[in-house]
Amino acid sequence: MYSISEEYQIQINETRLHKIKGKIFPKNWPEDFEGFDITDNLCGEISKYSQCTENSEAFGIGAVYQGELNFSLTKPSFSAEFYKSRVELQFGLVLESGITEWIPLGVYYIADIEKSGKIMKIKALDRMSALDIPSGINRQTYNFEQSMQIITEKTGV
Repeated sequence: MYSISEEYQIQINETRLHKIKGKIFPKNWPEDFEGFDITDNLCGEISKYSQCTENSEAFGIGAVYQGELNFSLTKPSFSAEFYKSRVELQFGLVLESGITEWIPLGVYYIADIEKSGKIMKIKALDRMSALDIPSGINRQTYNFEQSMQIITEKTGV
């Protein structure tokens, strides 16, 4: 899916020396905005759940599952509305050469924020959330080509 170096392939099984970095891109901010760096505000464990890829027996015919990302931040110094903001995290593996090679962990949208003291617990969902159809909207029948075009437009995939 992502190209990685040969050194990365060797090192991934031999080291636990890794890093995580990330950015949040608030909803309705300009497209050219470089995002708020949240790397220094990440705390605790980050969990990523992708039911349809990790448990093939749970995938029902015609069903769609969203990937979920859970992480916590110490309250950042910047102020922005995070709900529905885009989150991009990257996993970095420190190679024997000393260089850190980064791979993306995906694009997610913040669905829920729980504030507790100076900690923000964040639940974010992958781009499948862009396909949600609000209740009360008339649903249409699409052929395969139309469906794929809509999916591509809404999710960017």
